[in-house]
Amino acid sequence: MIMKEKRAAIYVRVSTSEQDTGLQETELLQYVGSRGWEYVLYRDKAQSGAKNDRPALNQMLSDVRRRKFDVLVVWKLDRLARSLKQLLTLGEECKFLGVDLVSLRQNIDTTLPAGRLTFS
Repeated sequence: MIMKEKRAAIYVRVSTSEQDTGLQETELLQYVGSRGWEYVLYRDKAQSGAKNDRPALNQMLSDVRRRKFDVLVVWKLDRLARSLKQLLTLGEECKFLGVDLVSLRQNIDTTLPAGRLTFS
């Protein structure tokens, strides 16, 4: 049986123009590399997490909906969503689309049974 390499969407965000996504990117790229996944990086800079309308997030979600990815990888869940409602909505949409979710800092990885249980 031939296993298909996973395709990952990496999403990083910082709230102000003075902040940098470098730390997030370094850790996420190391993680994705260790898993042997292909990836595309989406970066929102100077974008508040309270905003639902963020350029890189919008593009990433569009690509996820077109099933370009198997897994969505973030440094922390608060980089992706700022409210529990927003996080649950995104999580349910990913689940419906068959896209796993990984939050590196919270040790959530829905590609694994323990991660699915934790996120549930």
